[in-house]
Amino acid sequence: MDENGMPVREGAQGSDAATFSNLNPNTSDADVLGGQGTAIVWGTDIHMDDTIAACKDFFQNFQKKYRMLKDGEIDDINNLPADHPGHTREYIEMMNTMLDLGVSQLNLDTKNLKAYPPTIKAWHQLQSFPAEIVPAIDEAIKHVMLEIAEQRMQDMRTAHQQQAARLDNGNRESSAPIMPSSDIDGTPTPRQTVEPLNDMPDLIEEVHARLYKARMFGLDHTINLRDLNPGDMDKLISIKGLVIRTTPIIPDMKEGK
Repeated sequence: MDENGMPVREGAQGSDAATFSNLNPNTSDADVLGGQGTAIVWGTDIHMDDTIAACKDFFQNFQKKYRMLKDGEIDDINNLPADHPGHTREYIEMMNTMLDLGVSQLNLDTKNLKAYPPTIKAWHQLQSFPAEIVPAIDEAIKHVMLEIAEQRMQDMRTAHQQQAARLDNGNRESSAPIMPSSDIDGTPTPRQTVEPLNDMPDLIEEVHARLYKARMFGLDHTINLRDLNPGDMDKLISIKGLVIRTTPIIPDMKEGK
């Protein structure tokens, strides 16, 4: 296991640049990068725990340099300057913004899944088994959002404690007695206090109460609406067209007794 909890092969050299030269999701390379779980979804080769772990690792550690390498914008990801934009963890930034705004939908470019070696197998499975992979991605989003909320709550508690300690030390170090101010009513100058921690929002509870969803885009191929066939059923596909009219979904049954 590497520092991110991802399985690696015997003798593999640790590197920031994970490699995946074979795009076939059924190879041993894909199995290693995708995890080694034993419980699979019936009728598929999907290991749900491994898929969730790989997607969670993707949201936490994906950097723009992987996509830039895939698109041919850079030749190597190991020798980039410290201030290079390729080091940006765009999904961590996106999720922090989601937490600030109370948003529960995340736009996920599937090309980024393909560009990140540990999720190349999930990228293949997403298109063939979206009913199984999409909920796993949604679950991974919630896990990461909870970790971000927990870290932010911890940072707020630490900042609150430090502020309270500074004010407490300042009040104790002041040897001068409390003197009436120059106001007309002669009210003594009050000591500085910190707002109670109970007034801070419970970000963890807010995350628990939301239902997070990934909105996919960026598939490699687009299908014309007239070219759809039965083989596209239960698959994740991309259709290009112009929407001229929409109607609400009418369920087959609203209430059963």
